[in-house]
Amino acid sequence: MARGGAKANQWYPILGYCARPNSLPLVPKLNASKLLDIPKDSYDFLRGILIEARLNAEVTQAQLASILGVPQSFVSKYEIGERRIDVVEFALICRALKIDSSAAVQKLDDHLAEQRK
Repeated sequence: MARGGAKANQWYPILGYCARPNSLPLVPKLNASKLLDIPKDSYDFLRGILIEARLNAEVTQAQLASILGVPQSFVSKYEIGERRIDVVEFALICRALKIDSSAAVQKLDDHLAEQRK
């Protein structure tokens, strides 16, 4: 028997992982967009909100990146859809652009509600 009472490669079906001796459990990666079936245009709409806010603030990608303390490619990648941002990054971007993140989320929510009609 392995340390901690787990047998070699013991499967825990409810938890969805297999415990191996002397290692961390293997947890499968989930693809949230497939689980929720999120339309690509919803992400495009969110990107549009952030791009519009940056342009209205008359801030370049390089300037925004400098404010955020990230490479310019970070801004470029999320603006062209090559990279998605999480909620914390979204809030920091909104703060850097001096826009209300809750108002931006409300615009997105309104868009999603229209899509579901």
